[in-house]
Amino acid sequence: MSVFDTLPLFVHAYGPLAMGNAWVEDLTPSISSYSHTLARIGGYWSASVGVKGTQNYLEEWFENGLGRRIVTMDEAGIVCWDGFVDKITLTLGGFSIARGPLTNMANRVLSVYAPLNTAVNPPTVGARTVTTWEEDLTSQYKYGILEKIISAGNTTVADAEEQRDAFLLERSTPAIGHEFSPISSGGEMSMTLECSGRSGWLNAYVYIQDAVSGVSTVTDKITDIINYSPNAYFQVSPNYIDGSLSLVPAFEADYNVAWTLIEELAKRRSINGEMYEFGVYANGRAIYKVIPNTITYMQHMADTAQRLFTMSGAEVKPWNILPGRWMMYSGIMVGRSITSTLRGDPRLSLIESVEYQAPMDFRLSGYKDMTLAERLRMLGIWGSV
Repeated sequence: MSVFDTLPLFVHAYGPLAMGNAWVEDLTPSISSYSHTLARIGGYWSASVGVKGTQNYLEEWFENGLGRRIVTMDEAGIVCWDGFVDKITLTLGGFSIARGPLTNMANRVLSVYAPLNTAVNPPTVGARTVTTWEEDLTSQYKYGILEKIISAGNTTVADAEEQRDAFLLERSTPAIGHEFSPISSGGEMSMTLECSGRSGWLNAYVYIQDAVSGVSTVTDKITDIINYSPNAYFQVSPNYIDGSLSLVPAFEADYNVAWTLIEELAKRRSINGEMYEFGVYANGRAIYKVIPNTITYMQHMADTAQRLFTMSGAEVKPWNILPGRWMMYSGIMVGRSITSTLRGDPRLSLIESVEYQAPMDFRLSGYKDMTLAERLRMLGIWGSV
């Protein structure tokens, strides 16, 4: 019996995006547990899928399932989550074997190092430089391009290249891990799929823009970073990317991971204090939008079922709740007017993340007020605080 037997939800599996995204199967009847998380900054973030079946069935998934696309949708065909299998764990009694995470792999690697001149005494150290990229095309064909930068320290070019090549050899195939506890034994084999949203692919490459200096709008820079991806897994459309007049440096030559840069940019407020949501959603669609100054959801404190409703009174199923929306907790401070800015009203919460667990459990995390670092970013002052 599937955890979805009484729910209008379906989970479909497709081949890895790198290998064409072909249909694999309807996973729904085999699911024993399911949860997913959505984030205001990130979109479809993570999911965990427990699967039951015959040993042959589960072992086929273990061998071939890494990178497969997982899509959850409701009975109306609306996508509730879209991502890929990042790690697979098989468990039998006290023994478990894990394959992945895929996002820890690397099949395109370069070394950053400072050249060490050993021809003089004492040796001298030159300015930072990088090796060329070294690649594993077989791994890229199966899993997609996964870039990693390693620091080789103060060394010779030959040693920096040797470290690069050794790292590539180690990381170009999925890691395998084993655990055994003799306390537990027996039982049927089970499988857990730990999944990442497609935003996880923003962690799979570095962004370099050293052709021009000057400034760029936040909107243009986010768009440029996404389009720089070596994997064609994202959709960028002006219809889903709001304009931002905030200006940031265009030059990027520190080999930063794309997600690191986008996360920092997406958290930046506008000059007027507006907040944004950023995420990768169904079919890889990237969304960067100003969060409206309106209330979307309401939860009645006296409701023993703890359901969520729209402001017009329609019930919202927990798998359809979205982050980056304002929610009102009704039943406290009755009669008090709502402030026009929404912030500061204890009855209101901006949803930072949504955690859904089948069949009907959910947890909402609210945004905490602005930190000093965020206030400085509003003023265009960057750096750590």
